[in-house]
Amino acid sequence: MLDSLLRSLTFRSKILAGYGAVLSLMVVVTLVLFFSIKSLVTEFSWVDHTHNVLDTAAQIEAATVDMETGMRDSLLAGQEQFLEPYTGGNARFYKLIKELSQKVSDNPSQVAIRVNGKY
Repeated sequence: MLDSLLRSLTFRSKILAGYGAVLSLMVVVTLVLFFSIKSLVTEFSWVDHTHNVLDTAAQIEAATVDMETGMRDSLLAGQEQFLEPYTGGNARFYKLIKELSQKVSDNPSQVAIRVNGKY
């Protein structure tokens, strides 16, 4: 059946059918590549977002170390002038906490999991 169909086609029809098959395959490959690249761009944006969140968390940790250092030095020396790292760290801490809250607000289900202590 297929053999008789191919014999009945003219040479021009066979060439056009061949080009059509190649063109169709190229369109399919192009669509697959397009959606793959689109998916990668989305994933890379989430990776970048995660790095920003982790960077802010590291800055929060550094602020708490400054707070601890100022508190310890003030207690050891008994002088208020040594509280400067504490007060600076305290101000940075609350500023960074607010900034981090805004950064992670785009994923409320994940925030709810973390807030409720469930992982």
